[in-house]
Amino acid sequence: MRLRVGADDPGVPLANARGDDVMDWSQDGRWLLTSVRETNASSDILLYDMQHASSTAWLATAANEYAARFSPDGQWVAYTSDVTGSPNVYLRRFDGNGQPIRVSTGGGAVPTWRRDGRELFFLSPANELMAATLGRSGETISVEGLQRLLSRPFNGRLSEPYDAAPDGQRFLVLALDRPPSLFFLQGLDALLGTR
Repeated sequence: MRLRVGADDPGVPLANARGDDVMDWSQDGRWLLTSVRETNASSDILLYDMQHASSTAWLATAANEYAARFSPDGQWVAYTSDVTGSPNVYLRRFDGNGQPIRVSTGGGAVPTWRRDGRELFFLSPANELMAATLGRSGETISVEGLQRLLSRPFNGRLSEPYDAAPDGQRFLVLALDRPPSLFFLQGLDALLGTR
């Protein structure tokens, strides 16, 4: 896989042929969070260094870790992990120090940050768009509250079925709304014997 900036750019080698998926790019342009499925049982989060064209494991466990996003200040990463047996959203310091902080209480996936880093949005198992209010104090972060914002039939086949406006007041949602079916029957009168 190669990262390309423009049409004439040959690209920078991004990863080997394992099929890494790019999830997010740091604000300073140096780091990429990528996901790779190492085995049939788990996927890991890798950190790709653009300066040195090298990839290292950022979070590699027996669980599935995916859908990672940098916080706006680059100090934290929100991600999804099924380490407890079902997917939940977690926060972990970008430098790897400290323990992960669980954000979702009853399951969750696909986290997205509000631009000021004070809220984290994610999808619940019931396809509800949730908001976690985050408290920041120096180097620490805490979950101060959760609320349901929206219940929609999100398109679960997409890795990112929604996005948030920078202020967290509007959302772009790829929903599964289906228009009513319209059928055109030709020759129905002959079939019914009314002709």
